[in-house]
Amino acid sequence: MKNRSDDLAITGFQSLIRLLANPTIESGGHYDLVLIGHSFGGRIILKGVAHYINQLTPERHRFLSNLNQLQLVLLTTAMGKYALLPRFGLIETESLLDYKHEWDSDAFLQKMENQYGRKFTHKELLIDVRHLHLQWHPSLVELSGLTDFRIYNIFSTHDDANRFLYPMGSLMERGQPACAIGACGVPHWPNLVSATSAGSLESVIDLSQSNLWNIDASRIILSHTDIYKGRISSLMWELISLPRPQFSEIKVLGISGNSDIYEMMAQHDQYAMRKINEFRQLGEAGLKSVNELSALAFGLDEELRKEDWVAAEKGIREITKLKYFYPGWFLQFDAGLIEKVLIFNSSTVRAEWTPLNEVSIHLLLAHVLAKQGKCDEAGQEARMGIAGVTDLQTFTEGYLTSWISLRNFLWNFPGDDFQPDRIRMLNCQRASE
Repeated sequence: MKNRSDDLAITGFQSLIRLLANPTIESGGHYDLVLIGHSFGGRIILKGVAHYINQLTPERHRFLSNLNQLQLVLLTTAMGKYALLPRFGLIETESLLDYKHEWDSDAFLQKMENQYGRKFTHKELLIDVRHLHLQWHPSLVELSGLTDFRIYNIFSTHDDANRFLYPMGSLMERGQPACAIGACGVPHWPNLVSATSAGSLESVIDLSQSNLWNIDASRIILSHTDIYKGRISSLMWELISLPRPQFSEIKVLGISGNSDIYEMMAQHDQYAMRKINEFRQLGEAGLKSVNELSALAFGLDEELRKEDWVAAEKGIREITKLKYFYPGWFLQFDAGLIEKVLIFNSSTVRAEWTPLNEVSIHLLLAHVLAKQGKCDEAGQEARMGIAGVTDLQTFTEGYLTSWISLRNFLWNFPGDDFQPDRIRMLNCQRASE
């Protein structure tokens, strides 16, 4: 059942969304879209939306931004808590696998030695960058910056199927086998409200604090399928009818030093909530800034794919003029690396990705300038980018602002004593070298 529902999420559900997004059917696009799913049906719509936004095209971006509201209502859903977290960056892309197959470290080293006219020394890092891209991979939290997006997870502690049977059939899921969200809620969503025995909300839901809510309906749902009653309909209608929130400042708890990757991703979502609310507080100006960045980023990605480096440089410099960087955009590329370690050469091919922000935009510009042979400018931009990393590695109001950035090899691959000036790139030798 799990595999079948997951297949439907990436096939039939996508066909449904394409139908809804067809401009010849809904030319205006300004309507409310509410999707309701029970058990594996909730799994289908949640995974289906996550798959749809995994790589947003300009057309998909336009469809979502034109919606007045997008709401998902999950009823005793058969899904693990970690399945809701973004997968981006944890899997190898097809382009990376092809690159690994074709990259010849010995041939690359010989090209570099011919270009530089010398052997390379200890701690010099030789980089062969390929497949530069800008992609928007928003999390479910970050999607709320485009439209009034909400998820309500209605669960019941009396749902024995999700509490006991689901973990038995989920030994291979991310993290560890655990109670499904239809019985235990989503533990890393910080907000929860209970439903009364009459089928109404026991307390007020403040949507300005989060667009993700757990609804404990244990007083009215007494088993996995005990949902066909008027009180459940009343509860869902009350949730769906909640007014558009007025966004305000929210507090985010700090991250503990021993958190595993899943807990860090969950707390990253909480930090993203605050960042999204900052955009929402700007009103129309906030939405305008989101759309401005998206238009420029989609155009820049097209130039990067065509390897039109002159046009790409122009696009990057336009983005640097923007006041805000909306979260969810990533710089990604594949890279072959060679590092001299004592008398041996260490080589690897890896995919790199980092959030697009005021730091990584300099690194992207450095790569594009290097592709044009503008080596001195490229070196300057690389130094500006790497110098800003200390800001990303510090705690801001008790929270690590961008833990994802720690993966980027440009500052943690060679070690603590690595200096930016030791980066060596093909076709980009500075006069001083």
